[in-house]
Amino acid sequence: MKVEQIDHIHIYVSDKIEAANWYKKVLGFEPINKYENPLEESGPYTLSSDGGNTNIALFINRDNTKHKNTIAYKISGNNFINFVEHLNSLEVKNVEGNLFSKKDIIDHQYSFSIYFYDPYSNPIEIITYHYDLVKHLMATSNNL
Repeated sequence: MKVEQIDHIHIYVSDKIEAANWYKKVLGFEPINKYENPLEESGPYTLSSDGGNTNIALFINRDNTKHKNTIAYKISGNNFINFVEHLNSLEVKNVEGNLFSKKDIIDHQYSFSIYFYDPYSNPIEIITYHYDLVKHLMATSNNL
């Protein structure tokens, strides 16, 4: 099991629009997801400088605590299902500190993600944009 590429990195900011303007001016990042609203508090505002191959996702740091930036790795839909089954066989902890289970799969309505920590408390996200395939496989799989 291998990830295909880094998809995005979560960056926590106090103002997504201000941050997006800075990333545009300094590093050439542009918004890439026409469905995202930068004024929405809870969701990301995704920017890219290479047409969406590698992205940053701006999130509001609501409580002014130090969030660890999360690296999200992209994989195919079939590999996502295989990865979930693989994690079920290991003692990997989810973001709440419990053993990972299929309940930890997050449906974003256009992608699926799982979130967990490495042994050093670094947050990791595995994401797939093969939404319809994964939804179908999860509905028909006995292992999930």
